[in-house]
Amino acid sequence: VWFGFWLINKVILQTRMDKIVELYIDMVFQHFSATVGLAFATITSLCLILLLRYSAGPIEFEGLGFKFKGASGPIVLWIFCYLVMVSSIKLLW
Repeated sequence: VWFGFWLINKVILQTRMDKIVELYIDMVFQHFSATVGLAFATITSLCLILLLRYSAGPIEFEGLGFKFKGASGPIVLWIFCYLVMVSSIKLLW
């Protein structure tokens, strides 16, 4: 089985590696906001939430009749930050 994977890698992928890399680079340039921007939005919102939790302590908040405490506070806040960043990428692109 491992020899089969190795053979497929050498024969198929290595002969077409130039085309695969070229297609990937074209995709990154054509859809930069989707390939790079969303990843950076994910990491940035995570860093923001971790920094907020480190500096202010546990995150707890209330809104629209819901009360978020414990692990749900950072998760909901991360989702909110991520959606705001994604919508701003969509508006600005």
